[in-house]
This record gives sequence, structure tokens and C-alpha cells, in this order.
Amino acid sequence: MRRVSFLLGLLSICWIPEYISSQSPLIAITVSILMATALIFLVSYSQFRIDGKYKQVTATTKDYFLSNVYLYLIALLPGFVLLGVYYFLPKLGILTLAYVDGVALGILIFLARFPVALRLGQNAVRVTDGSLFSSFSVIASKMGIPQVDLYTIDWRRFKVANAFQSGPRRFSVFISNYLLDNMTTEEISAVMAHELAHALRKHVLKITILLLCVSMIGLDFFIIALTVNQGSIWALIPIAAGFVVIFGGPQLALRQQRKFELEADEIAVRTVGDGRPMVSALQKLMNLNLLPAEGKSGTHPSIDKRIERIEGIRVT
Repeated sequence: MRRVSFLLGLLSICWIPEYISSQSPLIAITVSILMATALIFLVSYSQFRIDGKYKQVTATTKDYFLSNVYLYLIALLPGFVLLGVYYFLPKLGILTLAYVDGVALGILIFLARFPVALRLGQNAVRVTDGSLFSSFSVIASKMGIPQVDLYTIDWRRFKVANAFQSGPRRFSVFISNYLLDNMTTEEISAVMAHELAHALRKHVLKITILLLCVSMIGLDFFIIALTVNQGSIWALIPIAAGFVVIFGGPQLALRQQRKFELEADEIAVRTVGDGRPMVSALQKLMNLNLLPAEGKSGTHPSIDKRIERIEGIRVT
């Protein structure tokens, strides 16, 4: 699945500039929309078939598509950015860099409010009272986090047990009701402490800035290449640099994200004062979500590595 998604993304990156350079902006944006649509339908249908076979979910293909629809809108952004480059490049030349960087900063502002998009896209419900909120507030206060919102997401029909922290500026923690259904109070507290640790260390903000810097630098290299004489071999240098940055930068971000996960584990264990709830929570997440014990999952280290690190933490 990842290979298919990567191939589609690579094809869109390679084709769209070709259409733009041939002065066909309408074709370029059409291809962008078609590629994004195909990718979202493919991801949604694949999730439905795999989960239906191995987890016997009650969700339909439509449910999976609607849960991913906000990703569809985000996937369209690169096409509109490139379309703007087509119009501005002949008039502004190298100053088009200011346009591209301005768009990147606009995306940063959007991501700063991304929890709003998540709440709308996932029908999240804010938790403001009850034992769950009380436990969450105690942990947040203990960590010294002044303002953070807690939301639950209805993922029972998908049978997804997950929790994550979102928002680089205004912190929000999302936790699925399927996770709440299958974990003890101590395990839920450990999971919430882990997500709050991401907020404490501003991990989302750091990753967001890293990815945006990589995107800005990579796009700037491509703009520089378009301003150089296309018949010159020197135009290949910024093009090559752009591809290295665009494809190498996310790998650097993933590596840093895995380090952040281990750091959040340690902070969570020290906050709750016991590593056993975190270990049992990870084991349940592995079983509920059919995750492998060995092997990293992109943004997260392997479950075995995380458990080994947790068991080596001395809590005083």
C-alpha cells in the first residue's frame, strides 16, 4: 500500500511540472485532482478490504472514505501551488520564491489550526467532565501544561485503538472510544501521559517546522531551476538538489519522530510513576491494531524496542 501511494505521489510530482512547462495549467490542475482522488479512493478501499478481512469491522467503504476526506483536500494543495507558480514565474522571475515561501507559511498557519479540521473531519467530541477528563487534567497539571483540550473519536466501527496529539500551537489530544473500551484506567492514563508529553516537548511544532522548511527549500530549488536557461546543464543542479531535499527531508523527519516517541514514552513513565501500564497498553495496541512486534512503522519505533526502553527506565 505504501509503495502504491509513493508511486502515485512520484508520478504526480513528475507529470505536473511537465504539463506546466508545456503551458497547460488546466491540464496540470486536472491531473492533480485526479491523482489526489485516485489516491484517496485507493487508500480508503484498501483499508476497508484489509480491516474487513482481519478485524471484521462494521464500517463501510463510504465510512472509510469520509474519514479520509480531509486528506483529500490537503492533497490538492500542491497542484494549486504549482498552478500559481506558472502564472507568477514569467512576471516575477526569481522573486517567485517569495510567493512559494508565502504559501508555505500559509500552510503553517493552517496546520496551527489543524485540530479544527480534525474535529470536523472525524466528528470528534470534546470531553469537559467525567472521570476521564479529571484524570487527564491531573496529568496535564502535573506536567505543567496550562491549556490542552481532550477529544474522543468514534472509531468503534473501524476497530482502531489509537490516541494522538495535534496542534503545534493550541494543543489537543484525541483518543478513540475503541481504545477506551479495551484498556484499564491505568493504561489509559499512561497513554494520555504519552500524548501530553508530545505537547510538553512541542514535538508536533518541531516536526511541522522541519517539514515546512524542507518543502520551502525543495520548491525554491525548483524555482531557481526554472529561472536558469533550460538549455544549460547548470539547470540540472538545482533540480537534483530539489529532489534530494524533497525526498530526503521527510525521511529525516520520520527518524526524528521515532526519537520523539521514545522521549514521550520516558516522560509518560516518569509522570505516572510506573512503566507497567505503558507496557501493557503497548501490548494491547499491538493486538488490537494488528501491529507487528518487530520493525518500525515509519513514525514509531517497533513495539519491542519501546517496551525494552520502558523496562529499562528507573522510576524513583
